[in-house]
Amino acid sequence: MQIDPCKAVSKRVAKSDCDINTINNLCYGVCYSYGNVYGEDVKRACEQKCRAMISRKKQELGTNDCYKRQPSPPPQWFQVPDYFPELLSRTGDAKVAKAMCIQQCKGGRLEGECIAKCTLNADAVIAGPTKGPDQGSTKGSRKESYSTTQPPATPGCQKSSSCTMWITIAIFLAVAMIAHLLFIRQ
Repeated sequence: MQIDPCKAVSKRVAKSDCDINTINNLCYGVCYSYGNVYGEDVKRACEQKCRAMISRKKQELGTNDCYKRQPSPPPQWFQVPDYFPELLSRTGDAKVAKAMCIQQCKGGRLEGECIAKCTLNADAVIAGPTKGPDQGSTKGSRKESYSTTQPPATPGCQKSSSCTMWITIAIFLAVAMIAHLLFIRQ
């Protein structure tokens, strides 16, 4: 089994006109959910996919990482219950875990948001053999069958190594000019 937060987020926002921050929050939310159950390695691999997705979305909007800052990962909030990843690790079946997750959400606090989170996290699962965080481990080491391949490189600042240098020079010159004007007036 693999986790693809981009697939889940794309499905969720397909029929709406979401801004880049909403996509950012949804994508990283999936990563936090799975990272809390399956560990930091899974979370980091998931976050790499989110960064690549956000960068691609910005290019679709006609800009890139040099001209529009990539949103930072949002804080992790715990108001909405997050049942799906734990249920998936116990059952090993995404469909069963989703049904159980929705059942646990019913009648609870923030029922609508909880069910939406179950659906989003379930949509991120790419079918295949499932191993929970403790299954398949030997002597305390964790084995996980998640994909940790690097996302494809995105064009933009990565191709232009001088992007950061020019931004730094521009900021320095602006500060120097302001300081110079302040000292001349005194």
